[in-house]
Amino acid sequence: MKEELKSHIGWVVPSISQAVSFFKLIGYNEISERTYDPIREINILFISNINQVIELIEPSSNKSIVYSYLKRNGPGPYHLCLSIDLNKEISSLEKIKFFPITQKQEAVALGNTNVQFYYSNNIGMIEIASD
Repeated sequence: MKEELKSHIGWVVPSISQAVSFFKLIGYNEISERTYDPIREINILFISNINQVIELIEPSSNKSIVYSYLKRNGPGPYHLCLSIDLNKEISSLEKIKFFPITQKQEAVALGNTNVQFYYSNNIGMIEIASD
């Protein structure tokens, strides 16, 4: 898996194609192929400018994990993904009141890297990508 994809901002959109058109106007380029994640029922495309990577996330059905979020909140930032050694950092996350909201699962768009989502009332949702 490309290391540059591990740390990113997840951005929920109703249409990846329309979002890419906008982001290209402000200097972003596609850096991955569009990927379907059957576990989460989402389509994913990574884009980047010189400084940051964004994971565009589009629900593929009304059963998608992001479908109701998108309907309720509209498009926008969804999570921050961090590349850390979860086994080493779990106690630090727990100390600052992060708790897991999913089990570890492989993320097809990240080369089947294990990811797990955590939530904190102070920060919101983060995704941890760990080998």
